[in-house]
Amino acid sequence: MSKHNEIFEDPASKRTRHDTAIDPTADIGWNPLLIRDNTAMVAPDFNCSALLKGGEINRFQLSSYAANHKALVLFFIGSNLIDPRVQMDLDLISNHLDRLEALQTLPLAMSTAPIESMQDTCNVGYPLLSDITRSVSRYFNVLDAANGSAKRAAFILDSRRRIRYSFMLGDDRINHSINTIITLLQSVVMAG
Repeated sequence: MSKHNEIFEDPASKRTRHDTAIDPTADIGWNPLLIRDNTAMVAPDFNCSALLKGGEINRFQLSSYAANHKALVLFFIGSNLIDPRVQMDLDLISNHLDRLEALQTLPLAMSTAPIESMQDTCNVGYPLLSDITRSVSRYFNVLDAANGSAKRAAFILDSRRRIRYSFMLGDDRINHSINTIITLLQSVVMAG
């Protein structure tokens, strides 16, 4: 097996990591937390309940959507969907949906809330994902163990599910910088 196709298992967390080569000479720097021996972490191919465009509830398989887009932006939001901060995050994504779609990028919003509560409170033009088991939040290391909800964060994934960039918002007064995300997405999309 070649160096770039190895599969690593972390026995402590029971995670499997498929490593693929990345270009460390890219114009925009890679997230240094994800670089290890010239490889990038690959997001798990999770399957969860989702509130899709038009209000339909269905299963969401990450690989199916990644194959049809040049990039994905996975936003983790809080579990209290009526919280003004969560609503601001959802509105921010909705307000820039055209810019994301122009880059053949699909935004995803993930919450630890049950899918039924999303259906009652949210109506947006992109998938809302329910991480009721909190397994995806744990994998991305955004789970707040104190309250069981995901911390506010964003992850840019390419079409092969490689995690290219990540952002964690530690202060609820700060919004996601969509302009920064768009700039980074342009480099991901250009790299193909």
